[in-house]
Amino acid sequence: MSTSRPAPIVGDLSLTTEDGATLSARTDVGLAEAWVRHTLGRQWDQLTYGEQTRQVSEALAELRRAHSQSAS
Repeated sequence: MSTSRPAPIVGDLSLTTEDGATLSARTDVGLAEAWVRHTLGRQWDQLTYGEQTRQVSEALAELRRAHSQSAS
């Protein structure tokens, strides 16, 4: 069984959060993690590794959805 994964998004990536902060990274995974860390603040450190991974995965999916919509 083959699962198709979206290609990573690389380059100079950035997003502006609702509170006006601009986050930047070189990969979509890095940007997703920066976004979650910014959103959660100190709560990030209280999460287990599994919870951190889930949060980043959800943010990554949202970034990739937004990217695919803007590319079409």
